[in-house]
Parts: sequence; C-alpha cells; structure tokens
Amino acid sequence: MGIISPASPVEKREVEPALQIIEAYGLSVSFGEHAFLNRGFLSGTDAERLEDFYKFWADPEIKAIFCTRGGYGTLRLLSSLNFDFISRFPKILVGYSDITALLLSIYAKAGLMTFHGPMLKGGDRGKSLEGLLRYLFKPACTDIRISDAKIIRPGVFEGRLVGGNLTMISHMIGTGFLPDLGGSILLLEDVNEAPYRIDRALTQLKLSGYLEGLAGILLGSFTGCGPRNVITKIFADLSGELKLPCVAGLPVGHGAKNIPIAIGSLCQVDTDRHLIHIYPWRA
Repeated sequence: MGIISPASPVEKREVEPALQIIEAYGLSVSFGEHAFLNRGFLSGTDAERLEDFYKFWADPEIKAIFCTRGGYGTLRLLSSLNFDFISRFPKILVGYSDITALLLSIYAKAGLMTFHGPMLKGGDRGKSLEGLLRYLFKPACTDIRISDAKIIRPGVFEGRLVGGNLTMISHMIGTGFLPDLGGSILLLEDVNEAPYRIDRALTQLKLSGYLEGLAGILLGSFTGCGPRNVITKIFADLSGELKLPCVAGLPVGHGAKNIPIAIGSLCQVDTDRHLIHIYPWRA
C-alpha cells in the first residue's frame, strides 16, 4: 500500500493510529518520499506531490494508494495528470474532502472506479477505517435504511453513484475534469461551510447546467454547516425546483461515520421501501 499527501501537510505522528489499524490487517505500507513535507499550506510542491503519486501508480507491487488527509491542493495537480498512463495501471485510490478532485477526474478521464472513504490523519475515526479495509478485501452490497425524517423529496431511482465534497465539485465547474452526470445519482457532503455558502455552491452547479439529467441526489454529512433544518430547506428548494428525488442521512463524509463508496458503483434508492442499496464495487 502506498501512502501519499496530495493536499495539505501532515505530521507522521498524526497518521500513526491509522498505521496500526492497517498493519493489523497484515498490509505493508510505503510512504511517498514527500508525504511529510510542509510547504506552507501544501505538503510539498506540485511536482513533489505528483512524483509520489506517479511512483506508486506505476509500481506493480502497490495495489492501493491511501491519502493522509485533505485540506487544499489536489485541484492544482489535475492539469498535470496523464490519464492514459493512469488508465493502464488500474488500482485502488482512496480519499475524500479535497481528494474529491482526484477521485472524480480519474473516474471521468481514465474510466476507473475510485473510492470515497476514510484517510489516515488521526486514524480518521478508526471504525470507519476498519470498515474501509473490510470493504476493499471483501466487496459486498451496502444497504442503508432511510428514516422518514431523511426523505427530502421522495422517489424511486437508480444510477451510478458519483460525487463527493460539494465545495470541491463547485470549484471544478468549467475545468473539464468533472464526469458527466447524465443518469447518475449525485452524492454530496461538506464541512464547516455556512448555509449561504452551501446554497451558493449549489446555485453555481445549477446555473452551470451540471445538474441536468440527474436521477437523484443523496446527501452525506454536512458537519459544522449550520442547523440541519436550514440545510434540509436548501436541498428541499433545489430538489423541488429540479423535480429530483433527494434523500439525506448517508453516513458519508466528515461526520462520526464515513463508510466507503465506490465512485461509479450502481445504486438503487426506494423511499417507499425506505432503502438505499449500493452494489459491490467489483460488480
């Protein structure tokens, strides 16, 4: 397993609890040469962070690449990615938050599934990391029960599950690195963004036309983003305007639980049966 820091800096002590969990599964770990550098708000220069990424992506002994943390910086790397090269060496890439830029660009441009899931900083809530490892070793269906309180706009819908951090996706509009959402289910989460900023990001997505052709919207956690009823009202207004079903409450994102989601996995949602069904990532 390769460990990289494609965004903000991290200290090795901050990832040691996660390393204990990973090594307990019998996995060997290799760190990128620049994984623990600190270049201000970045963990290394763009060239240094790309070097770590490409070294592990080309190494046939490395089956998975985990990211230490998010923060900021992944967006800066996209124009330097060789997606033809990436597509020739399929492997597991895991992260979320700022890493959304890598996950979605590789899914869009290289045609590979990527994995929205826990990172290493602080053990990233140990049980979530353990759940990720089980998910990768033994792909299985994920079934999530929906409570009435989480149904923002009802419906029965299915599609490929695509998405991640709302703020990052809004920043990617116009870059050419976002996947086409036609027929997809859009998964969104965010952290520490005021309600007006959530609304602004969604308005940008709507005005750009990026939300056209969606099958529906699923919401993860919006940790530190204000009262839940305010966030719910924002999405109720949007889904009503777009006439799209919308369901909240997925344990995905910056909340207490962050279950792994394969970007591009087939998902079925039935609010009549109060069920979200996500097919195994190898299906």
